[in-house]
Amino acid sequence: MKIIAIRHAKTSWNEKKLLQGRKDISIIYPDAKDLKRLKSNKEKLDLEKGHTHIFTSQLKRTRETALLHGFSFKDLQVSDLLNEIDFGDIWEGKDRESIDDVWKEALTYPDREVFAESISSFTDRIKDFVSQVESLDKILVFGHGLWMRALLSLLEHGSVEYMNQYLVDNNSYHEMDVSLSKLQKR
Repeated sequence: MKIIAIRHAKTSWNEKKLLQGRKDISIIYPDAKDLKRLKSNKEKLDLEKGHTHIFTSQLKRTRETALLHGFSFKDLQVSDLLNEIDFGDIWEGKDRESIDDVWKEALTYPDREVFAESISSFTDRIKDFVSQVESLDKILVFGHGLWMRALLSLLEHGSVEYMNQYLVDNNSYHEMDVSLSKLQKR
C-alpha cells in the first residue's frame, strides 16, 4: 500500500517551537515559502492520481490543511488513530528543546506514561491505522509531524526509537510504501 502523507500547515505554536499534541490549534495564513510548498504539493498530487481515500486526524489543523489543498470536508475521513501523541497538560505547550531528557526516558521505557500517552500506546495506534487501511491501494493522509516521523522510523527500523532523526516540516509531502509486516521490530 502507498501512503502519501502531508504534514499539517504551520500553527502559531509551530512558529514558537512549542510542543503541540492534542491542543486543537488552527493553522496560520501561509507565508510565501508555505505557499510555494503548497503549490508543489498540489502539483505532486495531480501527478499521483488514484488515492481512494483521504484521511485526517480529529484535530482541525489537519482538516484545514486538506482544505488548503483543495479538498472539501465531504472528501475527508477522520480517524482518531491519526491524532498526534498526547503530551498531556504537563508537557503540552512547552518548548521542544526543554524536554530532551524526557524524550530519552519515554523512548527507553516505552510502556511508561512519561507523557499522557505512552510511546507503546502511540506506536500501537500507528500500527492499528495501518492494519485498518492496509487493503487499500493508495491513500492520502493529512497528519502530524511526530506521527509521521514515528511511521518513517517504524518502516526503516521496525521501532520508533529513531523517530527524532527524521525531519518532517510543516506542509511537507512524503510517499511511503507501507505494510504491517514492515512495521515489525527487526
